[in-house]
Amino acid sequence: MTLPLPVGTLDPNVLALSRFTRESRTGSTSATWDLVNRILEGYELVFKNGILLQGGGVDYSVSGARITFVAAPIAGDRTTAVYYYPARL
Repeated sequence: MTLPLPVGTLDPNVLALSRFTRESRTGSTSATWDLVNRILEGYELVFKNGILLQGGGVDYSVSGARITFVAAPIAGDRTTAVYYYPARL
């Protein structure tokens, strides 16, 4: 059971309860990537073949647990997401 928080997810106290993780994939040519956890938007780093991508719709956008790439990766590309996700209280 998840209880709603009385403050926003960007409140410093909530961020202190957040978790940090990394996910990677290789070979996918899909323009969308569903991660295991919901991302705290603005608190993520996304890399393609070791190169840091720019968020905010330039190279990718984030919505919940989904990353949508502007240009889909090609076969053999390795993508990595390093991000914070809200703690489950």
